[in-house]
Amino acid sequence: MTATSRILSHLDASNARAEAATPRPWWNESGIIHAKAENWTEEHHACDHPITCDREEDADFIEHARTDLPRANKAIRELVRFIDNCCEPGLIKKSLLASVAAILEGK
Repeated sequence: MTATSRILSHLDASNARAEAATPRPWWNESGIIHAKAENWTEEHHACDHPITCDREEDADFIEHARTDLPRANKAIRELVRFIDNCCEPGLIKKSLLASVAAILEGK
């Protein structure tokens, strides 16, 4: 499997997880994360399973992950496309793509 296909495979899986999550809006109320559930109404502002966080920083991260992750994946995909199309074949191109793949694979 090439580095490019490993990267795109990871991004596809990551985007699939994001799309499977409850669509936004997500919001943070004093460390309790809420997501607008299918049964949400103006009178009933709760989600099916609110998440409670001990740290405000954790709540902020969770609140924004649903939209930040797809945007970051899109940016990575564009950079990979640029490297593939603009860089000459050789060690630099191979090294750049291998580095990105390794980062996405947690290495």
